[in-house]
Amino acid sequence: MHLHHLGLEVRNLERAVAFYRSLYGFVEESRWNLMGEQIVFLQKGAFRLELYEGADPTASHLCFSVENLDPYLTSLPLLEGPTHLENGWRNAFFQGPDGEVLELLQLE
Repeated sequence: MHLHHLGLEVRNLERAVAFYRSLYGFVEESRWNLMGEQIVFLQKGAFRLELYEGADPTASHLCFSVENLDPYLTSLPLLEGPTHLENGWRNAFFQGPDGEVLELLQLE
């Protein structure tokens, strides 16, 4: 299991992208739509930041990449998924012990 990205919900996607690019030197890695929601991945070195627009800027999730998502589907409290993404990835969202949101991502 490896840290893949930190996801942040922001009120204005383009303003947030500009902020992280100009102030912190992130570069845009990719931009795509998932179920009607626009998502932007920014990268600086080995660190990825996922930005997505929503009403709650305090919402966030921590994402780990895993070799196989299946064992986790029965061992952790499932919040959403699993979902097959357009780029071939599979993901699911789980609840951590204190209510935090964890995403597990199977890259291929």
